[in-house]
Amino acid sequence: MNGLFSLRLTLPAGMAVVLIALLGLFNLDAYQSAHDNLLHVARADALRQTEALARLAQSEPHGPGTRAATEVAIAATDQRTRELVLIDPSGRVELAHRLTWVGKLASELMPDFSPERFARVQRSSLPDLSFDPTSPHLAVLQSHLDRGQDGKLRNLTRGAVLLVYDLGFDLRLLRHQALQRLTLQSGGVLLLMLLLGAVLRWRVTRPLQRLEQAARELTGSQAPAMVQEDGPSEVRQLARSFNNMSSRIQAAQTALENSRAHLASIIDSAMDAIITV
Repeated sequence: MNGLFSLRLTLPAGMAVVLIALLGLFNLDAYQSAHDNLLHVARADALRQTEALARLAQSEPHGPGTRAATEVAIAATDQRTRELVLIDPSGRVELAHRLTWVGKLASELMPDFSPERFARVQRSSLPDLSFDPTSPHLAVLQSHLDRGQDGKLRNLTRGAVLLVYDLGFDLRLLRHQALQRLTLQSGGVLLLMLLLGAVLRWRVTRPLQRLEQAARELTGSQAPAMVQEDGPSEVRQLARSFNNMSSRIQAAQTALENSRAHLASIIDSAMDAIITV
């Protein structure tokens, strides 16, 4: 049991746990920052794209074969784009990333399309942005003034541009990179702790083990050899103190043995004198 709690094991293990915990907190903070930045960039891109398409739909014809149709086709090549449609005031699709959607009701094509939201956006010139973290889908609905058949703004009725980003792939990639980075860093920490354990064993544990063996010899009434004074300064000082103590003990034992021998010789001489008398 004592071997499990030796210095060369507990110190590196404790440091590894602390460092890995700190790395986890650091990577969690970095992941959250990257997550927030990804959403910020996606929001900015979606708002810019819908605003550009809304201005184009308001200023130019936007049926099939028009410049607006080309811009929709280009925007649909973004891997984040899940849905991109231009909706007329009645709720029918005028342009879409899928040609088969043109002329159909948006509410029939997109289950998550909200007529109430569409009606609310029609009454404003401001974009309506929403994010569903469970999907995770980022949707922007931007209104624009409707054009008449003659290409002029005849009234204040509004159509809208709907752009939906699917951020699932980007978020999964972000999590994968964060986990991979944490795994590599944790592996590096464990390797360093193994090296630290080897250094501790060589520079601290082995000198202490020699001291322990010398102390056992001393308590067993054996004359221990001088302990090598190496390792860190504290261990060297301890070995030096032990050697001094051992030398004094041996000197005291030698003096005691000499005293005993001298006393024994005096007693023998006295006994001889008594016998002679």
